[in-house]
Amino acid sequence: MADINPFAAPQEDVVAQALLAEPGGGVWRDGRLLVMQKQAILPDRCVKCNQPAGGGRLTRKLSWHHPAFFLLILASIWIYLIVVLIVRQTAKIDIGMCELHRRKRRNAILASWLIILAGIAAIVIGTVASSDMGGPTPAYVPALFIGGLLAFLGGLIYAAIAVPPVAPNKIDKDYVWLKKVHPAYLAELPEIAG
Repeated sequence: MADINPFAAPQEDVVAQALLAEPGGGVWRDGRLLVMQKQAILPDRCVKCNQPAGGGRLTRKLSWHHPAFFLLILASIWIYLIVVLIVRQTAKIDIGMCELHRRKRRNAILASWLIILAGIAAIVIGTVASSDMGGPTPAYVPALFIGGLLAFLGGLIYAAIAVPPVAPNKIDKDYVWLKKVHPAYLAELPEIAG
């Protein structure tokens, strides 16, 4: 009688995992989107310029929900948040990034934090200046407060646009669709069948 290990993974799963462990295995393009199985390893190339990444990897925890759920914000932000936490799909991926784009990302993070902190400082200074004045409020105080609020919001928007190297277009149980991937990177991937 053959020795059978009841705790061993099924042979098909072992073959599938071996294919996914190969860089580029389980990764395709679908037009301007990169499609990958959640366990796939992306090629060692920069997703922003397609240059060799030299082993430089960035781990991203992605989350996605259907855009129709944004309509729940009209009812209540709390209902939206609770529903999205329940229905969202997540994935953890490692993407290749060259030194130039890692440096650009670090600079974008730094710039967005500086803009946000400058906005907060302007709001605080404007608030303190308006409450410390016994007489009429100087004309610069509302401008300082509004400018600080705009800087704060601008820093958040800049961070949301400039910092993430890729963005999920869709995530389901097994696959991730990514946008913001360089066209030359996509051109080297096989077209998805079907």
